[in-house]
Amino acid sequence: MTERMMFFRVSEVGKCLRYLYFLHVLGRLENVSKKPEVIEGKTIHQNFQNEWIATIDEEAKPEEEAMFLHENFAVLGKADLVSGERIIEIKTTTRIPNRPYLTHVRQLNFYLGLFGKKEGTLIYIERNGNGRKEFSIEFDADMFLVDLARFEKLYRALTELRVPEKEPTPLCDFCEYSFLCEKIENRNSC
Repeated sequence: MTERMMFFRVSEVGKCLRYLYFLHVLGRLENVSKKPEVIEGKTIHQNFQNEWIATIDEEAKPEEEAMFLHENFAVLGKADLVSGERIIEIKTTTRIPNRPYLTHVRQLNFYLGLFGKKEGTLIYIERNGNGRKEFSIEFDADMFLVDLARFEKLYRALTELRVPEKEPTPLCDFCEYSFLCEKIENRNSC
């Protein structure tokens, strides 16, 4: 049997595999691209990219695309900025964290692996414009392999139509598929 090629996004790195399974099988249940905070975040990204290119590195490339091709799937993404030997990922937030969120570190690390770079910077920018904080990240080959293995696991779940195990996090309360998770968990507990 010939396996079909699937496409995943770098932005999916670090997210719950069950959430990603439902996203790929059912699509989005709500239109998040029209939410004001998403539109505002895109504007902040563009402004920061323009500022960086104008004041720090005129050779920097915004929204630089890369792809990791596996045997049966590809992981695609656009790094916010590629500036020399550094990848820069911009995150808009209501509150600047004391340390970077692990999902963001994993996303940036995956970009570093895709582009063959050793260093990256996560930049958190508050939506209200009052704060900005940078975190330097070094490429971690082991983390890259763990996330690649997670994409392989997601690929197998999708081809076998097998819902992955729940990966509980505080974000479960906000998941658009939480009602499906509850039904599956209730069914499994019977």
